[in-house]
Amino acid sequence: MNIDILRIIALLDIILIHTLKSQNNFDILNFMFTFVSIGINLFIMISGYLLLDKEENPLIFYKKRFFSIIPLYIIWSIVYIIYYKENPLYIISGYRYAAGHLWYIPMITGLYIITPWLRKVLKYCGKETGIVVLMWFIVNILNPALIFFKLPFLNLSAFPITGFLGYYILGYYIKKYKDKIHINYYRIIYILGFIFTFAISWYFMKIVGKKNVFFYDKNSISVFFMSIGFFIIMIKADLGYIKGKAAAAVKFLSVHSYFVYLAHLLFYEIGMYITKNFYMVTLFCISASYFTAYIYSKAEKILKKILWQQKD
Repeated sequence: MNIDILRIIALLDIILIHTLKSQNNFDILNFMFTFVSIGINLFIMISGYLLLDKEENPLIFYKKRFFSIIPLYIIWSIVYIIYYKENPLYIISGYRYAAGHLWYIPMITGLYIITPWLRKVLKYCGKETGIVVLMWFIVNILNPALIFFKLPFLNLSAFPITGFLGYYILGYYIKKYKDKIHINYYRIIYILGFIFTFAISWYFMKIVGKKNVFFYDKNSISVFFMSIGFFIIMIKADLGYIKGKAAAAVKFLSVHSYFVYLAHLLFYEIGMYITKNFYMVTLFCISASYFTAYIYSKAEKILKKILWQQKD
């Protein structure tokens, strides 16, 4: 249940990142953008949390992962190619994505490709890998902040552990040490990260007079601490009171999160033709995406049933 709710929150964060483009009030935008900036990081940590401690035949793992993500990715790439009137050759040759948010799928696919190897590494070299994650933090999270404030930094730019790998492994470590984690520390970490991100972004806009999105970035130091803090808060939360229809609703929203992630940008674009109101666009984007996911799931079940009957 905790992971399902985390997945839903991460999805809503990402949807809001896009729909907030229609929000003209900077104070509201800054507050909400500070909150939703952790969405992608949450998704990656969820994957690490669920996958990296398992023992599984690599071929079975690849079959399950790739068949669950690649077909829908191709379908929605075609939809966006048609909608944006893109040249499919640019998409096929890898020079661009059919839509901006689709970058996530090749990225997470790359993490899935190295997962069987990474499982072995974590099983036999867990402590040593912790040092690698520390180095990832220095290179990808700490150094950019030090450079931004013109402070001395460790010039380790050639270090090979880059990108989102650190968040992926951190998901594993959070699961491994979950019972030893004291949640109150991470509540403080989250709150401080939130205040810092909000305050410094407000400062640049209101005092300097120039919008600065550096501290909204997925790898900014404050968003890093917000991501870790929020993830642990939700993982440790007691959600046993969510039962019955409420639990079923949570499961439905979680199960269809991947489809909605792929679909939401289309419905955001359509919503912007209907109204420029941020709240109405967001409501339309979410509801239309989930309604389409529901229709797709029903159609998929009917098609599978027909195919099984034909085999029999």
